[in-house]
Amino acid sequence: MSASDLAQAESRKSERSKQTYVISRVALKRLIAEALHLEEINAIRLGIEAGGKPYIVEPKSQLHFNVSHSQGRIAIGLSYDRKIGIDLEYIDKTRRYERIAEHYFHQTERAWVNGDNANSFYQLWTLKEALVKAEGRGMAIPFNAFYFKNLQDYSFIPEPRTALDPHAWMFRHSIIENTYSLSVAYETLPDFSKPAASVWKYVHNKGFIPQPTAW
Repeated sequence: MSASDLAQAESRKSERSKQTYVISRVALKRLIAEALHLEEINAIRLGIEAGGKPYIVEPKSQLHFNVSHSQGRIAIGLSYDRKIGIDLEYIDKTRRYERIAEHYFHQTERAWVNGDNANSFYQLWTLKEALVKAEGRGMAIPFNAFYFKNLQDYSFIPEPRTALDPHAWMFRHSIIENTYSLSVAYETLPDFSKPAASVWKYVHNKGFIPQPTAW
């Protein structure tokens, strides 16, 4: 790991957080090295855009990536030639998600999380998080400034202030181990012959394994 990576790891408060950061950083660079056919991960230098999105500084490439982790699990997404965002969340059914939905979700979406609907809440949350991470502006795009029309085809309606193009993004969602909600947003391109995205998830004692997908 680089000196900056080690400094970032040490800035984490808990040992578990430090360990998660180290594992995710090393794994990310190994996956990037494999995708770019590099022999050494030390040749990879990462940076952060103004909106908080990480990117590859060196070597120059058209490879995009995104990382998310929650409760000891890590997900990494890689994509050629198209932006990608990924969000992984532990499904905590004790959380007061209805109150969170009232504050963050569009009024059209709030009815979907009324009652015992933790899975719907986390599906919506991770879809929204994946989109704003992929787009690159993060929470500068309010979650209630766009809404999903349904949870089947993931078409969404943005307010003009977001400057989001609803036709520019595709989504995938899955439940992992009946405990985690995982969503991926990736840019739509005319050339569908190119693979859209590859996703890896980290499982304790098994390391990183591909997340089965037809993307």
